[in-house]
This record gives sequence, C-alpha cells and structure tokens, in this order.
Amino acid sequence: MYQIAPVHPQGLLDGKVPLAGRGSYPAGPTKKKAPIVSASKDGGKPGGVVYATFPVAELPFGSKERRIVDHKVRTAHRRCTPKDLQKVVSYWTDFQVDNLPWRNPGNVVVNGRTGGIAPSTVPTVTKEKEANAVNVRALIVPSLCEDTNKTVLERIEIIAAGEKGRVFAYGGVVVAKSEADRTKALAVMIKEQSGADLSSFMWIRVFELCYAGRPNTVFYTPILSKKHTPVFSPQVTHAKNDSETDTYHVTPLRFALSTLLDYQVHSAVPRDTLELCAAADALDEWGKRDMATRILEILRFRGSETRAKTDLDQVKSEKANTRKRRRDEEEGSRKKVRTSRDDKMKKKWASEDEGKTDEEKRSSMQERQKILKEIRAKDAAEDAVLQKQWSAEDKVMADEESKKKWVQVIEQDQLEAFQYFDRRSEGSITRLKMQNLLLCIGEQLTLAQIDQLLNLPQLPKTQEYLPYRKLCATQKLVDANDGDDEAVEAQDATEANEAEQPTEAENNEQSEMSAV
Repeated sequence: MYQIAPVHPQGLLDGKVPLAGRGSYPAGPTKKKAPIVSASKDGGKPGGVVYATFPVAELPFGSKERRIVDHKVRTAHRRCTPKDLQKVVSYWTDFQVDNLPWRNPGNVVVNGRTGGIAPSTVPTVTKEKEANAVNVRALIVPSLCEDTNKTVLERIEIIAAGEKGRVFAYGGVVVAKSEADRTKALAVMIKEQSGADLSSFMWIRVFELCYAGRPNTVFYTPILSKKHTPVFSPQVTHAKNDSETDTYHVTPLRFALSTLLDYQVHSAVPRDTLELCAAADALDEWGKRDMATRILEILRFRGSETRAKTDLDQVKSEKANTRKRRRDEEEGSRKKVRTSRDDKMKKKWASEDEGKTDEEKRSSMQERQKILKEIRAKDAAEDAVLQKQWSAEDKVMADEESKKKWVQVIEQDQLEAFQYFDRRSEGSITRLKMQNLLLCIGEQLTLAQIDQLLNLPQLPKTQEYLPYRKLCATQKLVDANDGDDEAVEAQDATEANEAEQPTEAENNEQSEMSAV
C-alpha cells in the first residue's frame, strides 16, 4: 500500500511531493529533475526518494507579513524550517509589477566556479540578538541569461558564496538602525568577501526572516546597471577564535534559481543555506506574481485583438455585401426596364398584326427579328461594359488587399511568462492552473470573468490543457512588400527551441528509467 507524506498540496514546487517511506532525502540538490513515478510497494528503498504528482495551487501573492503556518504552507516543498522562526515579511509585495531584478540590464562577472550545493554539517556562527543587530544578506540577481536553450528558471541566476562546503548569501550581522547604514555595511562586507564593489548601486529590501532570540535576517537586492560591472573573485578571510586563527576561502558561485528551488533542505543544512533557499522561494513567488499579472494582460490584449480583427472582418464583409447588393439592384433595374420595353413592343406588334394576312405577318416577322437582334446586341454591349466596370472595381479591391498581409510575431517576453509556470516544458498549462493564477493576483476577478478571458480562438474550448504558444503570437497587418525577417527569425528560433524540448512521453520514459 502506498504511503504519501502528510504535506499540504498548496504551494508545492510544480507538484513534486516526496512519498513517505524508509528512504531518506538526498543531502543536496538533484542534478536532474525529480522523477514523476509511482511509489514502490515497500515505500521506497533505503537512501532513495520517490515523488508523486499533485495539482498545484498558489496562494494570493499580496500577503506581506506571514505567520509561520502561512510560510510553511507556501514552502511545503521544503522539508525543514528553522524552529525559532516566528514570521516572514515579503517586502517585494509593495513593489509595482514588472520590476523583477533580472529585468535590469546590469550583469556581474564571477571569477569562481559554477556548481551545485555541497552538504555540510558545519554550524553557522551567529551573534546573540541585541538592540539594532540584524543579519543583512545580499540577494544578487544579474540580468537574465541569454541562453534560450535553458528554461526560464535556469536562466535566472543568483550570485552566492561558498566556504568549507557550505553556501550562503554574502553579508553578515551588523549593528545598524537605518536602512542606509545597513546597506552601506552590507556593501563593505561584500567587498571584503568577494572583492566586488556594490557601493554605487541602489539597494531594495526584499525579504526578512524574523526569529525569536536571534537577529532577524534581511535580504537586500542591488539594482544593477550597465554603468558598472562588479567582479566577484575568491577571497581569503581570517577569523580569530579563543586560541587560534582560522582561515576561510570564500568562493563566489553562480546558481540557477531552479537549483535552489529543487534543493532538499534538512536539519543538517547550515542556517545560512536555509535562508538562501528561503530567499530563492521569495524571489520565485515574486516572479510568479509578475508573470501571472503579465498573463492577465496578454489574455486581455488577445481578447481586444480578436475583437478588433472580428470588427475588421465584419467591415470587409459589410462592404462586400453592400457592393453585391448595389450590383443586384442595378441588374434588377435593367432587367425591369428591358422587360417593360419588350412587353410594349409585343403589344405594339400584336396590334399591328391585326387584319394582316399570313404572308404579311411572315414579312413583318423577319423585320422584327432584325430589330430584336439589334436590341439584344445593344443589351449585351451594355452588360459587357458594366461587367468590365465591376471587374475593375474588384481588381482595385483585390490589389488593396494584396498590399497588406497578416503576419504572426512570437513575443518572447509573453512566451517567458507562460514558460515560468510550465516547469516541465510541456508547452501547455492546465485550465485549472490558469484560473488559480488569475485569482491570486491583486485584481478581484470572478470565475465568469476568467472564463470570458479564456474564451479565445487560440485556446481549445473543452480541453483541460491549454497550449500557450498561440497566445504569444501577435497578429500584425503589414505591407506585403515589406519583409518581416525579424518575425520569421523569431518564430523559427522559437520553433527550433521547442523542437529540442523533450515531449511528455519522453519525460515519462526518462522518469521511469530513473525510478528503475
């Protein structure tokens, strides 16, 4: 019988939940994505981990101060939470949308190594809590990585430090009351620990962990710019103990956000590593809020675009109907005039034939046939002139339409918004997930309004999985002679990237092989 760990399904990282059993959690992050497989009957082998899949439900993003129960529900994928944690404060909820750190143009240079988190049982030395003492840490997020072959979470990077097998955010405990003094002291510590000068950048407070009996930990993010590129290099520091001096080699590390989100924390992980993972969770939720808001804007734009295209097609249809109706009226009027003329001629000829002999009637018939032939020839000439005029009008309309064409341009920013929630690169998001995201942002939307937003020609009406690539294709009416090479190149690049992504069947096959 399968045993499932008693964890809350809400807030899970893309539905990955460890199953209960004799197996222990791994000491570090998994190199590959956790396998999505069924559990073995004995609950898993010793030392192994088995995962199951659950629907993911996000919680409202606007909550700023969160009690420990709220924090644990939102970070249920984390096995361990500090016992002395009282609450967390998400200052990023005060920021306006579209101010994500990786959207800034600034970047950094890391003269260290790129690797995974190594486990360590070395405890983190902290000071006793005192007035105005705070543990300030830097959440350094450079601009988005340009490697489009990676997922969005892999392209978002965090600069951290490594020392004696443990990983932590740059910074430390300072005694400072004002925000300016704290960030100034933080910049000084970063320069001592990495050699990078961040004193000229503006800092924003992002996240805070409030403890009982120890200094709170506050994460600050520098607003990087192109004017100055900090260089992070390995540094050697010395710390004096009671009897001897210890030497520490601090190495800068560049982590993908996905690596920190997948890291399985446990009681043996140092506290500053736990705090770095908590800051990564906060950064991820910040990204979810902004990306969900962007999805709402995309859906509204696609709705207005569809309505505009429908109105344009309706105008063209009305013009065509008006032109056809005018021609039908003209043709009907001509037929009516000709029919009246022929009737009058018939009556006239009938009255003239009264009292005539058969020979006279035959003679009159020959003359009348000549007259009718001339009349029919004249009518045919008039019809030909009118038909030529109509053909000329149709040609002008066709030429005007041929000068314009509809092209589709894949918007990469919009594609990234959907891919942020597509953690397995399946190319689709469930309808339930889309509704959940739209309900968690600041706007008070009803289910009826959300259904109306999802009622688009690009989305299937009845399917549960909604492919989002068509939603990221902007319809543009351009001149037919103007080549839209950029749009074609962007679309070809997107199709090539999607072709390289493994299919759901391949993922399942790899998961099954990993489970074996």
